[in-house]
Amino acid sequence: MAHVEHDVISGQNTTGHEWDGIKELNTPLPKWWVYVFWATVIWAIGYWIAMPAWPTPNGFTRGMMEYSSRGDLANELDIQKKARSQWLGKLEAASVEDIAKDKTLLNYALAGGKIAFGENC
Repeated sequence: MAHVEHDVISGQNTTGHEWDGIKELNTPLPKWWVYVFWATVIWAIGYWIAMPAWPTPNGFTRGMMEYSSRGDLANELDIQKKARSQWLGKLEAASVEDIAKDKTLLNYALAGGKIAFGENC
């Protein structure tokens, strides 16, 4: 067991460890730091219970809130599909000349073409 000394300058006990002439003090952590640490542990346990957390052979644990980011994505994709359906219907029904005359429809078609070109070419 290491010899414990009392540091004269700081008034703290040492751990008995010394490196290059520097003695390690046995100073306790500040109380606020310990409280914050335990608060994060409690928060993590609560989050682990409330939200999906652990993978299982059939998917993952659902948690009490049964949140699913995949479900959110599916909902967002459905909303986007509905928003685009009106424009796609107009594009399919219109000729190239009609699209060129309608500035809003032309801008939508050009933006879609730019994205398709960027993804495929």
